[in-house]
Amino acid sequence: MPQAAENIEVGVETATSRGWLYEVTVTTRGTSTSHDIALSWHDHDYWCGGALAPSRLVERLLGLLTRHLGKGSMPATLPARFDCATARRWLPEIDDLLREGPMGAA
Repeated sequence: MPQAAENIEVGVETATSRGWLYEVTVTTRGTSTSHDIALSWHDHDYWCGGALAPSRLVERLLGLLTRHLGKGSMPATLPARFDCATARRWLPEIDDLLREGPMGAA
């Protein structure tokens, strides 16, 4: 059964020509995995209108994705490298989920 991440550590941030690239460590059930995650300026603006720092949006997105791993179109594990926009194919309701509740909540 999927379990939300116990810890999401957003590490090194690198500016790219389209947005940002993050080195992220996700810990679930005591096991850590590393991921390179891209976030475009467009998706950052679309999802939060600048209300959250890009790194905080990545953290929030990963928190939601880990709660849905293995359900529907979601893979059972997160790939080592992906773009945040891919989340829309995995979890079509991600736009609504990201906008629910206060922007500071995970």
